[in-house]
Amino acid sequence: MPPPSNDDHDATALAERWLSNFPKSGKTPRHSDLLGGVKVVSASYTPTPRITTRLTVTPSLCNVLGILHGGATALIFDAATSMAVILAVREGSWPWTGVTRTLNCVYLEAVKEGEDVEIESEVMKVGKRLAQLRGVMRRVRDGVVVATCEHGKVNFDPPAGGKL
Repeated sequence: MPPPSNDDHDATALAERWLSNFPKSGKTPRHSDLLGGVKVVSASYTPTPRITTRLTVTPSLCNVLGILHGGATALIFDAATSMAVILAVREGSWPWTGVTRTLNCVYLEAVKEGEDVEIESEVMKVGKRLAQLRGVMRRVRDGVVVATCEHGKVNFDPPAGGKL
């Protein structure tokens, strides 16, 4: 259920606020090291909650050939699609955006180190305990779809303000 406002500016501000807390919220500092360059491009509550983020592919995200690693692609999708959950729930529910139960990635094209990608993330369905999300990653320079994902999440989060 979206928050009371359907203003896209409010959705983008909420996503940016959540992203600014991301490096401090995880116990694994590598996530913030790898994803520190993620920027919110846009966010919207309607017609379905969705967010678009952008990231430059850094050497730490690449394999020995200088190509975006498949595992890094999955990590990017995990984080980007999880951000969309915050646009679909009431404040205080899903405060840590749950945990992944399934993440199915399809890799279509290579992305070279230094290239920018945009990740479009959309909430398909979110309930009290389960969420289903979808992501599409495009190379910015030519708009080509380089990977897609379907992401299932489960909410084991403590109440807002609680400890993990």
